[in-house]
Amino acid sequence: MDAQTFEAERFFTRKIRFFMKTIHELNDDIMKLTMKIRNHHPELMKYISEMPDGNTDKSDPEIDRKILNEYYESLKSLLIKYGNNTTSTPH
Repeated sequence: MDAQTFEAERFFTRKIRFFMKTIHELNDDIMKLTMKIRNHHPELMKYISEMPDGNTDKSDPEIDRKILNEYYESLKSLLIKYGNNTTSTPH
């Protein structure tokens, strides 16, 4: 293997690790939001199944990251819209 090929493979490996970390972090964030909805707003669970799922295409990490990010943003939006449409009552 020549030096140029080695550097190209090393660059690609680092890029994959970067995306994998990002995908891993997005999955963690999605899990946290889902648990928050399940624990604090169970009435919203019915809407989660209607949103695009977080299943990803392992052949293209950038598409995976985009899909997961869109799903994460949809969960955040659900919580924000729900919060804006409810009134809090004093405990």
